[in-house]
Amino acid sequence: MMKELYGFELLGALSDAFSPSGNERVVLELIKGQVEQYCDEVYFDVVGNLICKISTPKKYAKKTLFCAVADECGFMVKDIDDGGRLSIAALGGLDTALLSARKVTVGYGEKTTVGVVSSKPIHSLSSDERSKPTPIKQIYIELGTDSKEETEKLVKTGDLGTFRSKAENFGDGMFKGKALEYRVGCAVLCELIRKVNKENIDRDLYFAFTTLGATGMRNTGASVAANVIKPDNSYVFGGLGACDVYGAKGSDVVCKLGDGVIVSISDGRTIYAPKQTSELTEKLASLGIQTQPNRSNAGGGIEAEIQKCCGGVRVTSVKIPVRYPRTASCLINKKDYESMLASAEACL
Repeated sequence: MMKELYGFELLGALSDAFSPSGNERVVLELIKGQVEQYCDEVYFDVVGNLICKISTPKKYAKKTLFCAVADECGFMVKDIDDGGRLSIAALGGLDTALLSARKVTVGYGEKTTVGVVSSKPIHSLSSDERSKPTPIKQIYIELGTDSKEETEKLVKTGDLGTFRSKAENFGDGMFKGKALEYRVGCAVLCELIRKVNKENIDRDLYFAFTTLGATGMRNTGASVAANVIKPDNSYVFGGLGACDVYGAKGSDVVCKLGDGVIVSISDGRTIYAPKQTSELTEKLASLGIQTQPNRSNAGGGIEAEIQKCCGGVRVTSVKIPVRYPRTASCLINKKDYESMLASAEACL
C-alpha cells in the first residue's frame, strides 16, 4: 500500500509529479493511492477525470461536488529535426520568456527524459529580437543527442513536456514548486477526503480531480464530471495569480500572499452563487479564518463550466494566492495553504 502523505510532503509530491495536460494519469494515480481506502467508489471516467465518492446512508440524498484541476501547463513535441532537437507547441499559457535555459521533463506516462530549453544565443539576436520574448516557434529543446534517430529512442512526436522543478520550503514561511496553482487544490481535497465522517454527512460527496483545466479550453474534464454527476452544489479549490510583485499597484495586485484565502464574489467568467458564497464567508469569519477579496475580478476557470451544467449548479470558489503561476517556481504562503485546508473542512 502506498505511504500516506500529509501537509507539505503531500503537496510537494503532487507538485513534482509529471502531468502536463493530456498526461494527467501520473498525478491522478498518486492521488488515487492516497485516498481510495477512504472512499466508497473510486474510478476514472471517459475523459480521464479521477472521481471519488463518499456516500451517505440516507436515500435520495443531494449531491455536493468538490473539484480541483489536476493537470499543469506544458508543451507538445511537434517535430524532431535532423540534429535531434525538438520543436514544440504550447499547451496552456506558457510564458516563453521564462523558458530559456530551463530544464524540462519530456515524454509520456512514466517514460520521460530530461531536456534543456534553447534558442538563438543572445549575441546573435537583433536589437528588436532582444526587446521581445522569443516566440515559441523559435524555441527548441536539446536532449544531449546529435541525431534524429538517437532522439527518437527517447521521445517521439506527440510526446508532452513541462518544467522540471523540485518542490521545497522557501524563505520565511513560503513553499516553492511547479504547478502549485493547480496542485494546492488537489492536495486540499486529498486531506478533506480523509477527514469526512460518514455519520455526520446528509448528502453524497463527490471529489473530482479533473483533466485539461490548464489548457485554457472552454470545455474541460470538469464539464464532463459535472454533467455526469449532476451535483446540487459545488466548491472549487485552487490557486489564483497574485501579481503582488515589485511595481504592481492598486487593482493590479489581484490578491496578496499571506492575506488568507480568496472567496470570490465574481471573476472574469463567473458570478458565484450569492447565498452559498456569503454563508461560507460568514462561516470562515466565525472560525477566525482570514479571507481576502479578488481585487480585480481576475481569473476564471472550471467554475464557469460547472455553473452552466445540468440546468445550473451553485458554485463557490475557494483559492489562495500563488505568485509566479505557470512557471517552474510558483510561490505560496504556507499559512494561506493551511487556511484553505480549514476552509475546506468548513465547506462540509
